[in-house]
Amino acid sequence: MKSIPLSVRISEDDAAFLARVELGDAKTPSDKIRAIISETRRRMDGVEDFSDCAELLRDMMTPAFRRIREGNKELGLRSDFVERLGEWLPESLAYFIASSPDEKMNKRTLHDFEGALADRVCGLLEFFLRLGVTQESPCYDPALVVSRLKTILELAEIAAKHQPQQTTPEQ
Repeated sequence: MKSIPLSVRISEDDAAFLARVELGDAKTPSDKIRAIISETRRRMDGVEDFSDCAELLRDMMTPAFRRIREGNKELGLRSDFVERLGEWLPESLAYFIASSPDEKMNKRTLHDFEGALADRVCGLLEFFLRLGVTQESPCYDPALVVSRLKTILELAEIAAKHQPQQTTPEQ
């Protein structure tokens, strides 16, 4: 593919940012600008495919999770909740973005979309509740889950009382 020369003027702040930003193997300003264009194209094109979208979102979260992993190592800490949330967020958001109904939507597609989102939320809630099986959760704060369970369990009890009574065929 033929390259087209391009000249741009940028502010000193943008030049300083470009100098310090790490974009894969890109070292020169020209390489970095090409990487930025490539990344932007990937973001715009990747939102329609679930796997590409999830990968893009995980990439966006990488710097934050790198800092968290470094802090964990330095302080000798670990949180199952933070780790699971870090997996759940990009997967769920990627589903929301890539699977949202298009212009051909109908009642069924919206119903299925909502159900799949609810399944993801319930999966996270089930994981959170499993962390509360013991008094101490494998989290930075061992009481994190237990301290929040009272309200969740009260709400679950109230919701259960408002559910229609299920009858079995023998009744």
